Amino acid sequence: MNSEQIKLSAVLFDFDGTLVDTEEQYTLFWAQMGRRYVPEHKNFAFDIKGGTLQSMYEKYLRHLPPEALHDIETQRVRMEQGMTFPLVPGVMEFLHDLRRHSVKMAVVTSSDQSKMQNAWRAIPELMQLMDAVLTAEDFERSKPDPDPYLRAAARLGVPTAEAVVFEDALNGLRAGMASGMMTVGLTTGNPRQAVAKLSHHVIDNYLNLDFETLQAWLQAFLRH
Repeated sequence: MNSEQIKLSAVLFDFDGTLVDTEEQYTLFWAQMGRRYVPEHKNFAFDIKGGTLQSMYEKYLRHLPPEALHDIETQRVRMEQGMTFPLVPGVMEFLHDLRRHSVKMAVVTSSDQSKMQNAWRAIPELMQLMDAVLTAEDFERSKPDPDPYLRAAARLGVPTAEAVVFEDALNGLRAGMASGMMTVGLTTGNPRQAVAKLSHHVIDNYLNLDFETLQAWLQAFLRH
């Protein structure tokens, strides 16, 4: 099919740092946990971004005694119950514009279901615009593997050529690129230079983005 005939059908969003600007809250929390439990790992809070809790525990914390793991989990749950979900500027206008053009949307997050239930309560106006919410429990392999985004496209019933990924974490960007879908990176959690190396387009927020622009980007992407 000619790329000019392909219409943008779906947009797949990471959650933290992509729809909501929560990265600072998580970075502070995991930096604190890193200093306390894995002080030898100097970049702990940044290296774990984009992965699931399970993969993080298995890779970095499996050597800790059970009481330490229990303490981390207790503090994490408490933090997430009290965290705020500030929206990335322009995101609601962008989502409504996509909806007006009948674009399907999904959240594809490495967070678990309990965390996303907190998000539903805090920002129902955003979550209700989503056609699907895929969490860590839905994936066989976590980001940077493309499995989460490939599953999301399949869940929405759209070809990958008609879908676009939005991400901010480096592992998430790697997952988007590995999926073969056009990937847009946000600079909410990493330097622009690092994001640009792992995405087809880079944005700071959604203030200057709309359906028509994204459609044009997709068609240009498919021509190359």
